[in-house]
Amino acid sequence: MKARYVLLIMVLFLLAAVYAPASAIVIKKELPQLSQEASSVIMGRVVSMESKWEADRSIINTYVTIRVREHIKGAPTKSDVVVRVPGGEVDDMGLYISEAPWFEPNQEVIVFLTPESRGAHSVVGWYQGKFTIENGRVEELDLPVAEVENYIKGGIPNKAKRPPACYKLCGYTWLKNGAYSGGKYGPGNQGWSINNNNLDGMTDTQVATALTSATAAWNGAGACWDFRAYAGAITHSNITTTVQDYVNLITFGSTGGSVATTYNWYTRKARTAIIETDLVFDDGWLWGYNACGSANAFDLQEVATHELGHWLCLGDLYGITDAAKTMYGYVDYGECIKRTLDQCDIDGIKNIYGTCAAATPLADAKKAPGRASFGEIYYSVTEAGPVTVRIFDITGRLLKVVVDENQSPGTYRIAWDGATQAGSRAAAGVYFYRVETPGASWSSKLILVK
Repeated sequence: MKARYVLLIMVLFLLAAVYAPASAIVIKKELPQLSQEASSVIMGRVVSMESKWEADRSIINTYVTIRVREHIKGAPTKSDVVVRVPGGEVDDMGLYISEAPWFEPNQEVIVFLTPESRGAHSVVGWYQGKFTIENGRVEELDLPVAEVENYIKGGIPNKAKRPPACYKLCGYTWLKNGAYSGGKYGPGNQGWSINNNNLDGMTDTQVATALTSATAAWNGAGACWDFRAYAGAITHSNITTTVQDYVNLITFGSTGGSVATTYNWYTRKARTAIIETDLVFDDGWLWGYNACGSANAFDLQEVATHELGHWLCLGDLYGITDAAKTMYGYVDYGECIKRTLDQCDIDGIKNIYGTCAAATPLADAKKAPGRASFGEIYYSVTEAGPVTVRIFDITGRLLKVVVDENQSPGTYRIAWDGATQAGSRAAAGVYFYRVETPGASWSSKLILVK
């Protein structure tokens, strides 16, 4: 039976010229479970690190050599142990996974290891199975080394002390003096496509609706950012993993055990500019178009909304007080609370992209879903200039340009009766509109009622 609680973690790849960050969903493991699952637990110092492409050039792995000072669990074998970690740098390319275990030269560590395979061990539980020692204390737990050792061997430690945080920004290399200095999209790169090869029977319409609704949550946050309209379907069912091709793609396939993984690509020359993002939902899990309340399926919109936060470079949160946030690091079957952003999620995206709250919609689909035989769109203009309002169907096809003119600052209301640009009438259902003003632009959902 699949585990009930799943950890949503940010996977980021730091490249020397082209970088790919990724976020993944893994099973949550507390220290006793890590100890139980590990074939060995070692304490030692990192003496060397070497990154290599896999034979098929699909991923870069780093091989970390640890000089063992103590075998906390497992019979002593070698004085030097090699650990294989996803990510690294080779020539002009690299891959960094922020929530995967991250090692540094000469670092003192405690590591929970799987059995050796192909000449190297792996870390149990991704980042959860690697701890850093600094001045006799385990940093992640804020406990003395001796106490952690005792816990691994069956003792009971004090609870870990984790400082509260409203939001977390991805990529420690992008933080300078506590301020965010990079890792965001540039203009013109927000379009996205879907390769709907899911195995759970979700139709193209259902998948597009769920994912477009997830983008709309972030578009309405009041930041100077928006996901552009859905760019259309990709029909290559063989695309089941990330491909660096300058197409922002959402697909279903294998992630190697995680529930979903997000990859952000960016270049060394323009390190702060993300040039592409891919998202893979693992079809080894059961997905539902509207799985709220399900006992065995994940809600596609729920997980997508969380993962899209990783697209925008927000990291995971794990505190008890974070449970209502979209970027909370755990998800349950049938859970839908993360569809709606918490104020901390909103504060996080504004930190990265700035605030354009004055230019956000005055009413979105929840407040003005449509009345009688027409839909209504409300928006504000903060500075004079060209304004466009366009209507799209759930496949991303343009139906109608309802506004294309210069407008003065003020508040506007538009009624759309379902008429298309070609003169026909759209059927009742869910549509999406995009507003572009001199100060900001955004997309949101519109329900047409007949």
